[in-house]
Order: sequence, then C-alpha cells, then structure tokens
Amino acid sequence: MHFLKKIVFKHQKQLLLKSPVNTARLRLLHQIFPDAYYVHIHRHPFEVFQSSLKMYATAVARSSFQGKNNRNIEDDIIAHYKRMHQAYFKERSLIPKDRLLEIGFSTLEREPLKTLRHIYDYFGFNFNRVEIRFKKYLESQQNYAKNKHQPLPKTIKDRLVNEWHLSFKNWHYEDL
Repeated sequence: MHFLKKIVFKHQKQLLLKSPVNTARLRLLHQIFPDAYYVHIHRHPFEVFQSSLKMYATAVARSSFQGKNNRNIEDDIIAHYKRMHQAYFKERSLIPKDRLLEIGFSTLEREPLKTLRHIYDYFGFNFNRVEIRFKKYLESQQNYAKNKHQPLPKTIKDRLVNEWHLSFKNWHYEDL
C-alpha cells in the first residue's frame, strides 16, 4: 500500500493495476479499494498457454534463480492459470456489476477504439477527453506484428480443455 500511495502521490492520477496475478486477488482488492473499477480482458486459453510458454522460455528462465532443471513448465503454467481463474470465477460476484466488465481480447484487438469507448461508457467515464491519445497510440502500433506460435498438439489441447474448463465455459471459447 505504501508503494501504491507513493505512485498516486507522485503522479496525481488514477491508479491502474494491470498485473495478471491480480486476477486471483479480487476479494483482497475489493476490501482495500471498495470503489475500484475492474476490466478483465480474457484471451482464448490456447493463446494464453502458447504465450505463457514463450514467456517462460525467455523472461522467466533468464531471471529465475533455480532455473528450470526439475520443473515441468507446462505443468506450472496449467496449475498457475487454473488456480488464478478458479479464484477469479469464485470471487468476481463480490464486485458490483457496474464496476466489473469482462472483455474478450479478440474484441479489443479487432475493434480497439470501439472497445475502449465501450469500457469508458460502461463506467460513465469521459471518453472524448482521451480519444485523441488513444488514436495516436493505435496509429503508432500500425506495424506491430503478433508472435506466431506453432499449433498445439491435440494432447495439450485436450488437457487445457479439461483443466481450464471454467474459462472455456464462462467465456464460451471453443476447443478448436
């Protein structure tokens, strides 16, 4: 809390937390910040798994003291995601409906400006004040290229559908 207060004091702006681990902390966050607004952006679980594998192979492996010698990275990713989303689905009902909005990443990616406007409108914020900055940012990202991943093996897909069934069910994802 001390760190967060220092950030708010220094910048004199609304605090925005965007750490994925906060997905599992709704109860705590709601207790600390009862008037907070929440936007949960979810992605197809297969894409999350592929992205997580890449992140583990680069950032986590390089910054870990223990290394990856005796760890099964796939098991770690699956267990972490499962725990995080079980907590999220259990605790999201604690947040008043007018303070929590769930958005599919594919929607944000396909129609970024329209989706941002929807978020602002949903919470009653003034989108006109920030629209130009969003447009400039989106223009600056015109040449961005997403990572390309190899297709997942059927055994992994089947495991993800089974282990992460709550995400598939709640957000209506197909097990392609």
